[in-house]
Amino acid sequence: MIQAMTGAYATFEHRIGVISTMAALEAHDGQPALEGVGIIGKTVDLFSRFLFNFKTEVFGLLSKFKRSELRAYHESNPMKVRDVFSRVEKMNLSEFMVPVPDGMRGTYAQAVSILNQLLAESQIENTVSVLRNAVDLFARVNYTNPDAADVADLGRYTTALQCLSREDVQKRLGVVFTENRFTEARANSAFGNPRDVIAVDTILLKSEKIFRTAMRTAGDAGQLEGKYSTIIDRVSRGKNMDVGFLRLFETFLRQAALQLDLYGVIVHEMLRVEHNFTLALQRIYERP
Repeated sequence: MIQAMTGAYATFEHRIGVISTMAALEAHDGQPALEGVGIIGKTVDLFSRFLFNFKTEVFGLLSKFKRSELRAYHESNPMKVRDVFSRVEKMNLSEFMVPVPDGMRGTYAQAVSILNQLLAESQIENTVSVLRNAVDLFARVNYTNPDAADVADLGRYTTALQCLSREDVQKRLGVVFTENRFTEARANSAFGNPRDVIAVDTILLKSEKIFRTAMRTAGDAGQLEGKYSTIIDRVSRGKNMDVGFLRLFETFLRQAALQLDLYGVIVHEMLRVEHNFTLALQRIYERP
């Protein structure tokens, strides 16, 4: 699974760096209106790219997912796992190194806790549901003279997409991930105390549900890609369109793009943590 991690979510610069892209777009707020898609062209491009990336990268990471890497290690090496759990509390963790995701400076327990909190707050299934429901609105609306009900619906959909903020995700990921390229750490730095090995293992085994949700929502996003392409094409060909509604449309697309991309970043980080934790278990087993 880890070999697939070479796309849009593979570098630290992207994982934290979606932020600068979104910030640059926000600088365009309040600029003069143009005809059709000209008013929101940069946001349309961003949304289309992020929807495509979400579909291809997340689904690519998990396309062959049947069980998590850690689950597979447990099932293939039950004696090794029991040996690790029986000996780890007697080990001096300061005496050896274990693999960690590149850039991780906190403990595995801290990383898993932060990522689980962010995943819960992302409400990705709600985001995809909003995108699906909004298709009907964008198909029926009169872009030249939208009625009040359609404007209200678009405002409601946009509000529902404000789950994660780029600043908050950047700040919280920055607690445990940095730009350094260290791929190993002292075991006592990676775990804090021996009991954390077992605690993190228990939590990560439950991550299978997270990965299955990601795979399902990526598939749902793929089904929406063509519908939004049609909507954007219609807007791009429009004339004398209502500027206020186009601005709302732009905000909706920007929020949707941000939620999809941040969720992809968080899922990728969880995959990296799980992969390296599995390697760490093997390293602990190899200790005399």
